[in-house]
Amino acid sequence: MVGSVNFSSVPVAVDQGKYTKEYFEDYESKAQSLAELKEDREKRPGWNTVKTVAVSSLAAVSQLGQLVGSIFGHTVFALPSALVGGIFGFCVYAPFMKAVDHFSGRENTRSFLEYTITPANILSNFIYNRVTDLACRYVVGFGLMVAIVEPVNIILGGLAAGTLLSPLIYNDFKHNKSNNVEHFIDGPGNFSVKLSAQHYLWQKFDDWAAGIKRTPLALHDRIAAQVVAEQVSIKDLADLLG
Repeated sequence: MVGSVNFSSVPVAVDQGKYTKEYFEDYESKAQSLAELKEDREKRPGWNTVKTVAVSSLAAVSQLGQLVGSIFGHTVFALPSALVGGIFGFCVYAPFMKAVDHFSGRENTRSFLEYTITPANILSNFIYNRVTDLACRYVVGFGLMVAIVEPVNIILGGLAAGTLLSPLIYNDFKHNKSNNVEHFIDGPGNFSVKLSAQHYLWQKFDDWAAGIKRTPLALHDRIAAQVVAEQVSIKDLADLLG
C-alpha cells in the first residue's frame, strides 16, 4: 500500500473525470486508514489476527454478492441498452449529425464513431442508473449468491481458511508491518465494486462518447504531482524571502 502519505488536496494537472476522481479518493482514504492500523497491528498482533480472520469472512460475502450483482446488472441492463443506443446512433443519429456538420460548415466536430456511441452512452446511463445499480448489487447479487451457494458456507470457509493462515497473519503483523495482509486480504476486502466499475468502465465510456481523451493517471502520478507542488511552493517562498 502507499503508507502514510498525506493525500489531501492533491494537485493534479490532468482533469481526471468525476468517476476516476472518486475512485482514487476512495482508494487513498482506505490506504491511509490501513497505514494508521500498522502500529496497532504490530503492538497487538494476536487480537488483530482474530479480528482480521472474522472480518475478512464477512467481507468476502459482501464483496462476492456485490460483484455478482454488478456483473448481472451490466450484462442484463447496461450492455443491451448500449447496443440498442449504438444501433440507433449508427443508423440515425450519426449520419444526421455529420450531415448537419457538413452543411453548416462546422469544423473540429465529433467523429462518426463518437456520434454513434453518444446515444448508446445516454441510454445505458439512463437504464443502468443509481437505483438499478443498488438493486443489482444488494438485492439481485445476494439473491443469486444464496441460490448458488449459501453465504454461511462462505463465512465458514473463510473462517477455516483464516484459522489455517492465522500463524502467517500473526507473523506478518509482528515482523512484516502487515504488508502481505494489506495486499492479499485488505485489498480485495476493501475495494469498492461500484467505484471500480465506474472508473474502469463508465468513465472511459463517458469520455469516449464526449470525445474526451484523458492522459492515464496512476496513483503514483498523484503523489508525484503533490511533491512537485510542494517543491514549487518552497521555491516561491524562498524567492519571496530572498
